Amino acid sequence: MLMQTEFHHVQTLTVMADVLRRGLQEDVQVEQDVISQIFPRLDELLALHRNFLLDMETRQRASVYPGEHKNYIIQQIGDILCQQFSGPNASQMIELYGDFCSQHPEALKIYKQQLQNNRKLQLFLRQQSTKSVIKRREIPEFLLLVTQRITKYPVLIERLLQHTDDGSGEHYDIAMSLEGLRAVIEEVDRRVGQYERSKKLQDIISRLDNKSCTRLKNGEIFGKQDLQKSHRTLTHSSVLTCRTTSGRLRDVLALLLTDVLAFLQEKEQKFVFAALEQKPSVMPLRRLIVREIANQERGLFLISSDCSGGPEMYEIHTQTREERNTWMTLLRQAAESLPDDQTKKNEGEIKVKKIQKLQEALFSLDLQVCSVIEEKLRICRGTGGRWNLASCRLLVQPHPENTPQCVTLLSDAQEEVVKLAVTLLSWLFPCILSPSTPDSFREERGNYNEHNLPSRSRSSGLVGTGVGPLLMAPINPAPHIYLKVAEGVHNLIHILYSLQAAIIIQDSCFEVQNLLLLEGEAPPPGLTSDYDVKRQSLEYGVGGCGTAAVQQNELEQREREHTELMDRLTKEKEQFEEELRLFEEEMKKLREEEKRVKEERERLKEEGKKVSKEKKSLETKIRLIQNPNPRQIILPCITPQEK
Repeated sequence: MLMQTEFHHVQTLTVMADVLRRGLQEDVQVEQDVISQIFPRLDELLALHRNFLLDMETRQRASVYPGEHKNYIIQQIGDILCQQFSGPNASQMIELYGDFCSQHPEALKIYKQQLQNNRKLQLFLRQQSTKSVIKRREIPEFLLLVTQRITKYPVLIERLLQHTDDGSGEHYDIAMSLEGLRAVIEEVDRRVGQYERSKKLQDIISRLDNKSCTRLKNGEIFGKQDLQKSHRTLTHSSVLTCRTTSGRLRDVLALLLTDVLAFLQEKEQKFVFAALEQKPSVMPLRRLIVREIANQERGLFLISSDCSGGPEMYEIHTQTREERNTWMTLLRQAAESLPDDQTKKNEGEIKVKKIQKLQEALFSLDLQVCSVIEEKLRICRGTGGRWNLASCRLLVQPHPENTPQCVTLLSDAQEEVVKLAVTLLSWLFPCILSPSTPDSFREERGNYNEHNLPSRSRSSGLVGTGVGPLLMAPINPAPHIYLKVAEGVHNLIHILYSLQAAIIIQDSCFEVQNLLLLEGEAPPPGLTSDYDVKRQSLEYGVGGCGTAAVQQNELEQREREHTELMDRLTKEKEQFEEELRLFEEEMKKLREEEKRVKEERERLKEEGKKVSKEKKSLETKIRLIQNPNPRQIILPCITPQEK
């Protein structure tokens, strides 16, 4: 039965991949992203179940009696089940079915949208429904079969367990596979629930008014952006009744997050933080006390003692007693899962010790590297003969508290390079000497040029320093110039080796700083960098260097100010948009009123004309009645025919 149902499941996945998905892609020409959302992780699921079916079929062929092709009895299958429902296969099954089942509602929604708007898809499904492999099933039925497959394994394996001898190794393997399968199903359910809660939280946050916020007991402002932090996940949510300070009951939507409990209420089809009359609508869960209300089976008290301004008590009521018990259990579990102050302190001490060990290890390595660099410097100094004993120590040394800066070393190196360049150019190209050059310097150079010293001997002493080829010029340098060039080269080597050591030491400090930033701690005051010095000199106009902790605090302060400014501008923009909308509505009403007044004016004007005509008619009649002279009465003309 297990093999037969697994064969049908592989056949279902194959039809979904080779018939339905390929038809949507080639015939209907649906976008690839839409197809991936309708059939998530389909290829991986098909490969997983094909391998499982292949292992069982291989065992089946090995169990066939010799000379017979249809009669077989599988004596051992527990090892295959243990391999499938434990280890890497179990992890892969959790991941694949977790994603597929989580995205099942979204896949159905997208499919219905495509079916409603795409006539080619309707025609394709109508054509495919007549095929025998489809069996008049639609895509939602195929998706439902895949989600239900993992829930059918326990029944099949339990039947195998019932028909296995107790105490045998096969019985033990099947029992272990059943236990692993139940763990897989439990983890898949947990992932699906976590995905649904995350989706629900995102929907609630999307409906939350951007301007809505609440002030906590410690004075901090809690807004929409605080609900969106990555470390906060939704644990449970439902509609509760909360009693305000004045004693009134108010319906609120309670969100139990990782570390806080938030109360929202609906207002104009949007969510806002509930107005609880001088009570924050967000309470921390650390050191939360949960108590039942006496003689009330649906009420409970929540006492938050983690407030600097004193404890705060909330009275809430649920719809049923079971819901109250659920809330009490979840609240207590959430409060107990949060680390207390002592635990946080111990974790901080562990982090400090870890970082101190890292600093000590890096410091010892820096000492070894600097000693190697000093040895290289002694070797280079020894090539000159004159500098073999003096000035063989680096200009910087590792220190556990102070970090060497590279700005001074770079400046010294630049000065030495400039001096060396001036010395060489002034003697190789005498025409570049300016008129302001002292005459004594010119005469001295002229005297030096008269020495007929071979150029090879002048440059041979500088081969070890690397500047010999530079002095291979037509003009033979004097010994004084040779000494100046050699001294400049050796000074430059000394500075560059020291600069290398300083950079290595700074790299170690940067590693510690990166670790501190990853751990969420502030760098120690001694860990400063050359970049920090230059940044401070540019920002504050001084040459001194501040500590890294102060710089980080200032950076955080600027980020907070920037965030507050952006929030304020966003709120002002929304207020302006709301005022603009109200203004447009008022203008629309005024135009309608103006139109109505104009129509009323026209109507009154017409009525006035009618009244004027009636008035004239009445005045004529009155004059005719009041006039006694019959001659003035005009009789109608009578024709002869009428007579």
